[in-house]
Amino acid sequence: MFKPKKSKDWKIVPHKHTAAINYIKRHTAEFEKSNEKRNETSIKLVNKNRLVDVAMEHIKSNPSTIVNVDGVSFPCHDLVLSLFSKRLKEDMKNGSLNIQAPELSAEAFDQIYRWMHGDSSVVETYDLKLFRAASFLAIPELVDEMWKQLDKNNLTEYAAFKMLCKSREMHDMEELHEVLVSRICKSTLVIFSSNQFLKLSEVQVLLLLKSDRLAVNSEMEILYGGLCWLRYKWPLRRDSVGKVLQSIRFGFMSVLMLGKLTLSDRPHTGPFGDILDVFIRLPDFKKILADAMFYSSLFTISLKQPDCLKERLAVTRMKLLRSRCWTVDKRCAYHRPVCPTIPNMSFVSWEEFTNYMFRLQNDKTNIEDCIRCVDEPERLICSGSESDLSVAVPYIHSSTSSQTSQLSETSTTSVTSSCEDTSDAVSVLSTGSSESETRLPTICSSESKGSLAWQRRVTSNDETDEWSSSDE
Repeated sequence: MFKPKKSKDWKIVPHKHTAAINYIKRHTAEFEKSNEKRNETSIKLVNKNRLVDVAMEHIKSNPSTIVNVDGVSFPCHDLVLSLFSKRLKEDMKNGSLNIQAPELSAEAFDQIYRWMHGDSSVVETYDLKLFRAASFLAIPELVDEMWKQLDKNNLTEYAAFKMLCKSREMHDMEELHEVLVSRICKSTLVIFSSNQFLKLSEVQVLLLLKSDRLAVNSEMEILYGGLCWLRYKWPLRRDSVGKVLQSIRFGFMSVLMLGKLTLSDRPHTGPFGDILDVFIRLPDFKKILADAMFYSSLFTISLKQPDCLKERLAVTRMKLLRSRCWTVDKRCAYHRPVCPTIPNMSFVSWEEFTNYMFRLQNDKTNIEDCIRCVDEPERLICSGSESDLSVAVPYIHSSTSSQTSQLSETSTTSVTSSCEDTSDAVSVLSTGSSESETRLPTICSSESKGSLAWQRRVTSNDETDEWSSSDE
């Protein structure tokens, strides 16, 4: 008879791989326990230098590439350059690190490389050249720091204009120009009458004339400002006529002024006949004039009922013209009551405009006290009282006299004197009001060279002035 064999108890023997895994687990557990004990006790290292400091010292003492900027050689480490600058990273791939560009100077590159190594003093103040160089090298972190410093400065209107003058050769900085132009408001007419305004670049002037923040009594003041800029370098600026004058909102002018544009003599409109002749021959002039006539008539009708303006525009499917910052200034002889949407529609002669510019340049008054925008709360407006403007002046001038008188030192009524070949313009300087005659000597230089020398100086077309970009 078959009998089953007695089976022995099975003994499980660990596989060799399983044993290895268990060994690792035991070793890991022991390591973690020992690690916990180490955390409880502090270990003093002999070398106290941080690893980052050691690495940075190694990078500084072992440059791996040479960057040539304006003939100056800079030993640099390619790792540092590629971490911060997108442009240099691409240039290193192409094996070209010889940079000859107006946007980047050797001094600016030296500052940038020190900033890359942690020198925070580089970005403690706003530097226009440094900002331009950082934009050129595509270093977003440094560009952001420069924007922050610009915001901290809280630029006054004249300080913004001064920076605009310094950057007039920097055609690649249009974004900066837009920000600076947006700061200019109540100082518009004082700036228009300055010699520095006449030397701005075409791009800068277009941005300024298109700005909604310009504080003026009438759109004709902006027209005269644009014409003076064109006249300053005429006929070299002939090609700019279309761009400049199309920035003017002719719909805010009287029908009388619009009718004078097509006349041959154009009385009381200043010495700009040859410029306006070029303008009326442009292909777009007829449409510009037709639209301006429509808006001018509509605004004139709506003077007593400004609330009905939008309804009348809706019927014609025309868009409402963007308003400027229409102002209230009792010193202005041609000022008329205005509202936020409808400005002073009266005709302003060239003589009236230049006389007002003369007064703005010579009255030692604070523009904040004398000029009020129509959308501001009504307050006491000055009547020619003198006040100290030293708070704003240091940003633009070295002395502590008023802002307006400071600009007048180099540019009083320069819009007039820039057209010295016309009798109308000269008569404003030579005759003027009795008050203007008494103030005329203050315009001259400290040596008191006389009014004729002053006229020659402000009508000079040279590009060397204290605010040029080369003098930064």
